[in-house]
Formats: sequence, C-alpha cells, structure tokens
Amino acid sequence: AEYMGVDVKITNHTLSVGLKGQPIKFQGKLYRSVKEEDSMWSLENKNTIVIYLQKLNIKHEEWWPCVIEGHQQINLKAIKPPPKHIKDLDDGAQAAISKMMFDQHQKRMGMPTSEELMHQDALKKLKEQFPDCGVDINNVNFMNAPPH
Repeated sequence: AEYMGVDVKITNHTLSVGLKGQPIKFQGKLYRSVKEEDSMWSLENKNTIVIYLQKLNIKHEEWWPCVIEGHQQINLKAIKPPPKHIKDLDDGAQAAISKMMFDQHQKRMGMPTSEELMHQDALKKLKEQFPDCGVDINNVNFMNAPPH
C-alpha cells in the first residue's frame, strides 16, 4: 500500500518498505510468518512509519531476534523486564497488564480470553431475555472473532 509517498508491502512471509521514487529502504523474508490481513502500517507525524505485524502463531508467545532474516539480531537473553513493579504503575496500566496475563494464561490452557468470556456472557443474557430466538449458545464460538 502507498500513502504520502511511503510504500509498504506486507505479505505472510515478506516485508518491504520504501519511498516513492527512491530505492527500497529494506525488504526481505520475515523471521516468522505473519497474518497478512491483520498486519498493518501507519505514518505518524509525517516522518515515522509504524509497522504492526500480527504473528501467525499467537498461542505461543515468541520473541523474534530480528524482523527480517539476515538483519542484525538482538540478544534475547539480555532483555530484562523493567525495574518497576506492577504495583508502581497506575491503575489503568495495572489493569491492562493483569488482563494481558489472564488472557495469555487462558490461551495457553485453551480456554476463552476475557473478551471471549464477555461475548459468551452477553450472548447468555440475550438468550435469557429472548428464549425463543433459536440461538444455541453452546454452538457459538468466539475464539476467532476479529478484533474491533
């Protein structure tokens, strides 16, 4: 896709970034596959390209040593968590981290995430309000619902 002279192409296995009329800045095979349809990019402040790559296998959290194969790798063993304890963060950050940790645990266990539980609860309430609607909540699967 091209916007304001920026040309970014994301496929399941490759990434390419360039500026119109100039040689490509970088391109290559991604370290691991991504979901092309869920990956995107944006231009911030007219000078910063932000690229979001949705990893294909999100059930297993994995840090990539590099984005493009052959590019300089980071030492994953040298990455240390910040010295702040979760209790030192504001309430919003604590809630977000707690939710992320809960959702990661649920995914590892093959159980519904907080959002999926919320969908199931809403559907259950709907079924209680409209018992004759014909929806069988046991056959509804929110596991692959797209983000909104």
